[in-house]
Amino acid sequence: MNVLRTLQPHEAADILNQLAQGASYHSNWLKNWHSAILCQGTFKAADLVEDAHCHCEFGQWFYRQAHPLLHEHPLFNRVAITHRRMHDLSRHLAKTLPEGMAINPSEYDTFIDCSIELQTLLCDLQFEIRDSLCTIDPLTGVCNRQGMIPSLEEEQQRSLRTNHSCSLVMLDLDHFKAVNDKHGHRAGDQVLRSAVQYFVKALRPYDSIYRYGGEEFLLCLPNIEPLQAVSILERLRAGLESLPIELASGETISITASFGISALKTDISVEESISIADYALYQAKHAGRNCVHLWEGEVYTHAA
Repeated sequence: MNVLRTLQPHEAADILNQLAQGASYHSNWLKNWHSAILCQGTFKAADLVEDAHCHCEFGQWFYRQAHPLLHEHPLFNRVAITHRRMHDLSRHLAKTLPEGMAINPSEYDTFIDCSIELQTLLCDLQFEIRDSLCTIDPLTGVCNRQGMIPSLEEEQQRSLRTNHSCSLVMLDLDHFKAVNDKHGHRAGDQVLRSAVQYFVKALRPYDSIYRYGGEEFLLCLPNIEPLQAVSILERLRAGLESLPIELASGETISITASFGISALKTDISVEESISIADYALYQAKHAGRNCVHLWEGEVYTHAA
């Protein structure tokens, strides 16, 4: 699993800033190194020791300050290897100068290639983190539709391998437009955030919630039969209905939601399974909202 998928937007932004600072440390170090080589300057003593990779500014950031999730990423491990190798090559080249020897061109090329590889790895990490941001809904902090399909396809394959059921739930916050019209869009944003926070806390750690669009969300409940999901969703429905949501104005309001349940089937596409859950949601809203509907072939089971 890609650890960067678990990043919240503020964490991703922080890591991007860290990587930019790390790249700046590396560029400054490389500039000073070339100045010492070409202008017959003096190398820092820290650049000539065996663990020089730990003493440069980049190394100090890398080993002491970098975000913990970065250390779990394979690219970051490659950064560690490449950075240390670059310092080993740097130390070897620097130690040839006091002996009056010319730098071996092939060794210099190897050093430069290593430095470029380090810069490329840092850029690759930045691109991957930016890409992960594109799959996160900035308002609620949960995955959006762009990141939803790949995750659900992975879950579909897991269900196929293990022969375990998985339930999909489409939910829609009832009369959400009325909240925006009466209290303003900032209040609507607070309602969305509060509802998502409630669902995240109420669900299991390995359940998933995605912002499908507007006030619609999709839940993925692994290892749960759709019929079992009815009682779970009924508890969530009742809990949301009784949840007090405090607005910035100091006013407290409540909101309800409608739910449509289907199975994440392994013999049709993920999109088709979502469409079935969406149709069950339509039936729930048609029945008066604030209720749960389960799709069972052409039959819908209603939970009041």
